[in-house]
Amino acid sequence: MDVMGIANLSMSMANQNVMQEVGIAVLRNAMDHAEQTGEFMADMLVASAVPPVGFDGLGINIDIMM
Repeated sequence: MDVMGIANLSMSMANQNVMQEVGIAVLRNAMDHAEQTGEFMADMLVASAVPPVGFDGLGINIDIMM
């Protein structure tokens, strides 16, 4: 193997490592976004939850005006 072959192999391996690191960074970003979306959806479900059957709202509102 000549010097140019070794240099080309070295450049190819370096480019491959960079592309792998970029792929990992993009995947990490996508996972963070998915986690945030899941948390938002869970909060939305809790906020829009329907009260249990038989719950008539007693004690929720108190009129303190005289």
